[in-house]
Amino acid sequence: MRKSLIAAVMAGVILFGSIPESTFAETTAAEGEIVSIQESYEATDHSIDDTAGTDAFTEELLKKAGGFIQPEYHEAEYGSLSEIYEEDEDDLTKGSAVYQHPWDSYSSNYYYNQLNSNEKTFWDQLDSMCLGYLTGTDTISSTQDKDGKTVYPTKSVIFSNMSGTKALNTALMFKYSNPQYYFLDISVYGSTMGTGGIITLTVFPAFANGTARAAATSRMQSVIDTWMPQINAQPTELLKEKKAHDLICEKVSYDPGYDTKSDDMNEYNQVAYSVFCTDTTVCAGYSQAMQLLMNAAGIDCSIVTSGDHEWNIVRIQNIWYYTDLTWDDFSTEQAAIYGQGVGYKYFNRSNQAFMNDSARLVRSHTPESMWTGYLPELVYDSGATWTDAGTVSTPSVTLTAPQIVCNQDTISMSAPSGGTIYYTTDGTNPSIAYSRAAKYTGAFTITAPTTIKAVAVANGYFDSTVTEVTAIPQYVVSFNANGGYIGKKSVTNTSKTAAYGESVGRLLSPKRKNYVFLGWYTKASGGSRISAATPVSGSTVYYAHWAKIKPVKASISYAKSTASKTMKVKIKKISSASGYVIRYSLNKNMKSAKKKTISETAGKISKLKKKKTYYVQVRMYQKDSATGKKKYGAWSKIKTVKIK
Repeated sequence: MRKSLIAAVMAGVILFGSIPESTFAETTAAEGEIVSIQESYEATDHSIDDTAGTDAFTEELLKKAGGFIQPEYHEAEYGSLSEIYEEDEDDLTKGSAVYQHPWDSYSSNYYYNQLNSNEKTFWDQLDSMCLGYLTGTDTISSTQDKDGKTVYPTKSVIFSNMSGTKALNTALMFKYSNPQYYFLDISVYGSTMGTGGIITLTVFPAFANGTARAAATSRMQSVIDTWMPQINAQPTELLKEKKAHDLICEKVSYDPGYDTKSDDMNEYNQVAYSVFCTDTTVCAGYSQAMQLLMNAAGIDCSIVTSGDHEWNIVRIQNIWYYTDLTWDDFSTEQAAIYGQGVGYKYFNRSNQAFMNDSARLVRSHTPESMWTGYLPELVYDSGATWTDAGTVSTPSVTLTAPQIVCNQDTISMSAPSGGTIYYTTDGTNPSIAYSRAAKYTGAFTITAPTTIKAVAVANGYFDSTVTEVTAIPQYVVSFNANGGYIGKKSVTNTSKTAAYGESVGRLLSPKRKNYVFLGWYTKASGGSRISAATPVSGSTVYYAHWAKIKPVKASISYAKSTASKTMKVKIKKISSASGYVIRYSLNKNMKSAKKKTISETAGKISKLKKKKTYYVQVRMYQKDSATGKKKYGAWSKIKTVKIK
């Protein structure tokens, strides 16, 4: 393994540390049938077929072990290298979108779909930022890190609610899963602050200039556009995979500069650009290019790394395999032995087949700990040899579609015949890797009507049909009498169930002796008053508000004639009032006065005598919520109004 880690960063290697298997353990419920089939398959022998030239070939393969360069992680002070990336509203990555941009079709969602929401948010920010660099022409300025090294940093992306280890591993998974971002170099900078921090990626110097990067993108796209019709013309997934495998191996050879550790080493051999735009590469370039072409063809494919090597995982006919183009690409000597330029010994193989290699080769095919808990089961084998691509299995059983249950606002799922469930909540179709989805790990809640789609997947089985449910959360709306009672004196609380968006509906009238009921509020003290039309948006408790019966003197804000034979009276609001009474008379002593009871603070009185002056008073009243009796306050001062 070629390690470029500086001594001061060796402690930072811990940041690459293993991810506890329990953290991302597969859902195992109801998988008995599947396990039994897989155990039966694992019991058979899938040894790699070592034929003529074994010793020479092993030596040749050993020359190709060590091409993967471990990322360089460096500590950097917050904001010391570049500004913080801020996503524009128009550029927000859709968490369950199949593709937000055509370039996205080259990426794999296999690892993304297994992340939690915090990790996905971080990934989405990285994706949005890098897509901007890929499709735009912003120039990235150089700077020096704390050790004096000149680097070209991207903007810094904030992560939260995860450790530095998890953030770095997520950033690396993102980089490995997106071969279209060929401009990303191996150096990664970061700093942590509690359960958050920033990660800063870097780009190759040649791709820092926006115009130069756009030209490189165009060159790379041109080769892809030439190859994809050839791949898509193949009638089966297996033949599409073989065509991509052969196109890559026929175009490039293993980087001789890397093999000799000379200055002639291809600077871009860790990225797909080396395959499409140069003639040499190493394992990382082979794997990244293969991943890009397979996903463009609609075949799930991603990568996996060991300490010194990189290769592919690919899903052919719903079955996962290992494929290693690096070790299948014949040298001149190998080609002479078999009379062909490309071999297939490492094409669609099982994990056990790889483990049957020599100890040194096995070491290069032992995944790093960061992949623990993420990799699929790799128990099926093509039986490929150096000269024969072998055959792949075809499932005979289709999994039963998942069941989706909505209990109030909680969504739970189950897979009757086993398998792992992937789901979306935006109406798009879920899949294990082709589209962005969430891996079901337990019940979750929704806060609004949600279209949920779910599919069950398992290695060696056809995916189930997609189950679709539009779940409308049901909420419990409770009413707390808050010192009073509702109906019977023994009932101080009541509740009902209502769907999201429905109105609260008819409001009950609680009782409390010697108190006036003021309405239902969102808090026991204070809060906002609700009405029957208030929409339900979640489970909640509403509280009765009360005022001790103690009438006070009311006052008039204004009284005026607003139209012919009409008078309008406005009363200063008293929060504890149940209502008001207006009295008016042509006599100053209020003799023969007429009265009008109103529940609001404004009242309109009509059919008055034209050109006459009226004397007006008001008073408030409080209604005992228990007895229904009214108690009145004193009359206000008299106001005079001349009627139009």
